[in-house]
Amino acid sequence: MKLRKIVLFVGLMAIFVMLAPGSQVWAGAGPEPPEEGADIHGPEIWGVVVCDNTLQVMTVRLKRVEDCLVKTETYVEAWPHGCPADETAALGYGPDPADEIHFFLLPGTPYVTKVKNFKIEGTRCSFDAQFMFWEP
Repeated sequence: MKLRKIVLFVGLMAIFVMLAPGSQVWAGAGPEPPEEGADIHGPEIWGVVVCDNTLQVMTVRLKRVEDCLVKTETYVEAWPHGCPADETAALGYGPDPADEIHFFLLPGTPYVTKVKNFKIEGTRCSFDAQFMFWEP
């Protein structure tokens, strides 16, 4: 059983790596804040964001508890824009609304509303991010 999980994990990572340069989920070189007059709504979802300047990749791992079950989603995307300089620079980050990314198939465009545990380690930065959603 462990071998099957390892092979599945390696296969999925290979697919992410092949698709990442073309998808550009986080395109826009920075924050995509809600439009003026946008409807901002929950639920609040927490995730871990890791940005690697050397590989030019951003990884977002999300967790959500629903009906006593922990559900997770992971996004690995090309990110040639570098790490945010600090916690306040990470606020408002989110995918371009035109990409129609929906965390856990929830309606609205996700964006970062809170940042905790911001760390820069060499060419990488990581932080815990709270995401909320907005719709025009």
